[in-house]
Amino acid sequence: MPGFFKGMLNLLSMRSWDGYDRHGYDRDGYNRRSFDRNGIHRNGTHYNRDGYDWKGRDRGGYNRNGYDRNGYDRNGYNRNGYGQDGRDRDGYGRDGYGRDGRDRDGYNRDGYNRAGYDRAGYSRRGFDRNGIHRNGTHYDGRGHDRDGYDRDGYGWGGRDRDGYDRAGYGWSGRDRDGYGRYDGYDRVGYDRDGNSKEIDLHGYGVWEAKQAVERRLEIAHRNKCGSIVIIHGKGTGALREAVREYVTGHPLVSDWHPHIHPNRADGEILVALKKQPDQQQ
Repeated sequence: MPGFFKGMLNLLSMRSWDGYDRHGYDRDGYNRRSFDRNGIHRNGTHYNRDGYDWKGRDRGGYNRNGYDRNGYDRNGYNRNGYGQDGRDRDGYGRDGYGRDGRDRDGYNRDGYNRAGYDRAGYSRRGFDRNGIHRNGTHYDGRGHDRDGYDRDGYGWGGRDRDGYDRAGYGWSGRDRDGYGRYDGYDRVGYDRDGNSKEIDLHGYGVWEAKQAVERRLEIAHRNKCGSIVIIHGKGTGALREAVREYVTGHPLVSDWHPHIHPNRADGEILVALKKQPDQQQ
C-alpha cells in the first residue's frame, strides 16, 4: 500500500508518478535534465557534466549535433553544406558555380571551358579542336576557318596570315619585296628597276638637267613611284630656277616643294607625281 499512498500524494501535489510536476520539475525544482528554472544545474553551473546547458547547447552555442542557433556547424556550414556566404566547402554556390564563375567541370555560365570549347567540343565560332565546323566542313557559313581566314587565306581585316592585304602590302605599307605602296621605292630608296629615288644634277647644264629630269619622271610614273627627290644644288641659282620652273605645271607632277636636308639646305626639291588610275584611292 505504500506505493498507493505515494501515488495519491503525487496526484494531490499534481506530480507524476516519477516525481515531476506539470512543468517538469521535481520537488527540488530541477527538471529531468537536472536544471532548475534559472538554467542552473545541480552541480551549480550553467552546464552539466557533458558541457551542455539546459537548452542542450555547449559553451560555444552548439547543440549535440554540432549546429548553432543559426543552423551552422563549427566550420560555418549548414545541414545542406553551404556557408553563410552561400557557398559549399569547395567554394561553389547553390547555382553550382565557383568564385571564378565556373562549375565543377570548368564551364562558365555561357557553357564554355577555359580552352574556349562547349560541352559538345565546339568553340564559340562553331569549330572543334580539329578545325571542323558544326556543318562538317573546315569553313563556317561565312566561308571562314577557325582562325578567321577565308578560302583565299585572308582574314576579317582583309589581310593574310603574314599581314599582307589583297594588294600585297603589309602593315608597314611595303610589299613582300620591301617596296612602298605609295612611293614604289625600297627602304634604301631604289625602285624596282634599280633607279634611285634621288637624281643628282650637279655638273649638269640646264638643257641636260631638263632631259635627265624628264626621263626620271617618266620612269618613276611608269613604276608607280609616288615621288622623287631632285638635287639641283644652290650654285648661282640658274639651275635651281630652271629645274623648279620645269617641274611646275609638268603633266606628270602633282606638286613639289623644297625638300630640306640637313646638309643640303635649299639645294633640292621633293616632287610628287600624279597617280595612275589604278592608284586612285
